[in-house]
Amino acid sequence: MGRPPTAGAVDRRERLLIAGIEAFGATPYDEVRISTIAAQTGVAAGLPFHYFGSKRGYYLEVLRYIGVQLREVLTVPPGLDPGASVRAVLLAHFDWLESHPVALRELLRGPMGADPEARVVFEADRWDGMSQLLTALGVAAPDARTRMMVEGWITMKDDVMMRWIDNPSVPRDEVIEFLVRVLGDIFDGLGEHGAGYPDLSHS
Repeated sequence: MGRPPTAGAVDRRERLLIAGIEAFGATPYDEVRISTIAAQTGVAAGLPFHYFGSKRGYYLEVLRYIGVQLREVLTVPPGLDPGASVRAVLLAHFDWLESHPVALRELLRGPMGADPEARVVFEADRWDGMSQLLTALGVAAPDARTRMMVEGWITMKDDVMMRWIDNPSVPRDEVIEFLVRVLGDIFDGLGEHGAGYPDLSHS
């Protein structure tokens, strides 16, 4: 069994991941130079390849790192009713987006559609975060219909949030209430095909 990474190694790896957010978010993928990132981060030129194997491996690991951060941020507070749980998660998501650099937001809305593997990583992390919320709402084993409809809501939610970040002309609380109502309507529609969906309208 290999030795666990030292604190210094973890610190260097995390510094590279943070630097990767800036690099891949601010620069087209083909123009990103790993040697430049290493120099700016103060690590040996070959260390990114030691940790991540290749430029592509580095890029995918940056996406996974963002996903881990998001899952931690979007943990549902205990003891809340369904509507309050959704609002708390949406508020935390807004706060996280606002407090992070433009490069990260550009990376999240970057052209991943042309990169199937990156899209798989991104979608898996988004669904993991949503699964936490669904479990808290009592929908621990969503069927195919539920997953399709909720994934559509996630895509809309992310797009609305990014548009709001660009131009916050509508009060944030109104945007959150709109997103809660839309998810509630989806649950109402799904409820026609079976029981077990939370009512968000009176929370």
